[in-house]
Order: sequence, then structure tokens, then C-alpha cells
Amino acid sequence: IVSAKDVPAGDTILGVVIAISENRYADNSCVTAVRIYKNSAGESCLTVLDMIADRFRASELAIHLARFTQKHSPRTVLIEKSVSHDLIQAEINRAAFNFGITIPVWWIPIDKQKSAKFIRLKGLETLLMAGRLKFANGDYIDSFFRELTKQDGKKSSSSKKDDRCDAVGIVQRMFVPAIGGINAVDLEETKKILAEQRQKAMMNQNYARIFGSSSVLPSVPEAPVRNYFPHLSR
Repeated sequence: IVSAKDVPAGDTILGVVIAISENRYADNSCVTAVRIYKNSAGESCLTVLDMIADRFRASELAIHLARFTQKHSPRTVLIEKSVSHDLIQAEINRAAFNFGITIPVWWIPIDKQKSAKFIRLKGLETLLMAGRLKFANGDYIDSFFRELTKQDGKKSSSSKKDDRCDAVGIVQRMFVPAIGGINAVDLEETKKILAEQRQKAMMNQNYARIFGSSSVLPSVPEAPVRNYFPHLSR
């Protein structure tokens, strides 16, 4: 655990896990802010800055996302593209309009590879053991560590949630692969998509300001499906 003021400069990314349900046994939704930077050896590292998780309605999640965007000024916001993403995007547009900000959402494909949950956990563990995953001190620490210590790669239950880990894992999977690597073509493609998503978010905000906060423009092409761990998914 490090002090927030000691976290190196870099790109801040928001990782979002959505589980919209009012059922008492449902999974939680989670928003986490993560800083990505290079260490002295030139390796990509990440530090968790902030996190909130609970059973949120879509409108509540959008408000928390707007507050995190306002607080952390992320380069992009990663959310897995569920079947209800259009409705959630409309809530995000409304929250962005009300807060007077741009929320640069990047809808990424849901990870469907075999043992995806286990691979995400192993990726975080690998970075942690290598000193490339750290945590800024904050109110989220205790609840996150309680969740982390219960993880075994199996399905979540009423007594064992994995939403906080998944939110960090989304950022790690897309930007700081712990095993294998991303080639130069993938990196350039990622930069291009990020630029498109930021422009799209600004267009959405301007469109909503003129025609109403619930308006949703057609989305840009979604992030490509990549297998960062081919040798583990056989």
C-alpha cells in the first residue's frame, strides 16, 4: 500500500463492472480508478487509486461513474459490452450532461475465453508478486482485500464476490498484460480506438446538450477481441 501522493504520473483508467439487480444475493457493480505508468525498468505497472462497489441501479451507477470521472479525469472508461449496454449508455449520457463533463466510455467485448476468471486473477497475482501492482491508501482497501483473499477462480456466490477484482482485471487485461505481450500493431490500434472513443464521448455530450440528455449516437467500432494468454486457454 502506498500513499496517493506517491503514485507516479501516468494514464488513469476507470474499470467498470456492471451487475444491475436489486436481488439481495446479486453480484455488485463496481467502479475503480487505476493509474498506469512505467517503472524504472520500463515495465508497465498499475496502482489502484479508488474504488466503489455495491448493488446499484443503472442511474445510480451512472452517477458514481460521473463522480469518478470528475474526480480522476480518466483517459478512458472500460466497460464490458453487455446486452443492455445501450440503456446503460443512455444513463451515462444523462449523468455526463447533468455534471457537465465528458465520460469517454470504451465498450469492450466480454471475455469469453476458457477459465477467463482464473486467468484474470493469475494476471493480477503475477503483477502483485513482481511489485507491478500496488494500491493507494483509501477507504476501499479493507473491503477490496477481504474480497481478494477469498478468490479461487470459481464462480461468485452470496458469500464470495469478485466484482472488485474483475474491475481491476479489466484494466490489467487491456493495458498491462502480465503474461505474454501486446505487439506494436495492437498498441497502435488501441491508441487509435481510445482517440475515437474520446471524440465519440465529446460528440455525445454536445449532442445531448442540444437535443436532450437521453440521446445516444451510434457507437464507434468496438474494441477488437484479443487473446492475451493463448497458451493458457488451450
